[in-house]
Amino acid sequence: MKGLRHYCRNPRCRSKLKAPVENEHHAFCTRGCFDSFYFTRCRVCEKPLREKRGGRLYCRPPNKCASEAQKWPHVYSYGSPPTKIESDATNAHFTGTFSGVRPTHRCLRHWLWTEGMDLEWELHDHQGSLLARLEHNRGRFRLTYPQTFPIMSWEWWAGAKHGAESIALSALRRV
Repeated sequence: MKGLRHYCRNPRCRSKLKAPVENEHHAFCTRGCFDSFYFTRCRVCEKPLREKRGGRLYCRPPNKCASEAQKWPHVYSYGSPPTKIESDATNAHFTGTFSGVRPTHRCLRHWLWTEGMDLEWELHDHQGSLLARLEHNRGRFRLTYPQTFPIMSWEWWAGAKHGAESIALSALRRV
């Protein structure tokens, strides 16, 4: 095992890092240095790749490099892993962080789909407020409320209903 790295691994750069790192995959001063270093190398085993155009990220099968990178993405990707910020704030609305409380699956039992006019279906909660609206147009069900980008659409009613409920749940979590 090697010690801490203090300098960028890119042979064309070699500038001093802001902070020493132990993981060699994070020993780059910028994203550009990381990308140019791994342009023709596997991001896991660092062996040269066959294509010199930089189209592949990992070795070809039967090597297990791609599955290894999928298993440990924080080790083989650029940058350090995200750090958890501890806060003693009592109200998450003003801090911009999410409290972590998720609605349970049982909150859906009080939701009701109602058929409106012009091939529209609306999802309401037990208080009657609108949570989602689906519109049937040209053989597809399109989500018109809440607005999403890109506009979500489904071919089948069951998939559209499930997708609209999921998006409504995620919209509740932000409130």
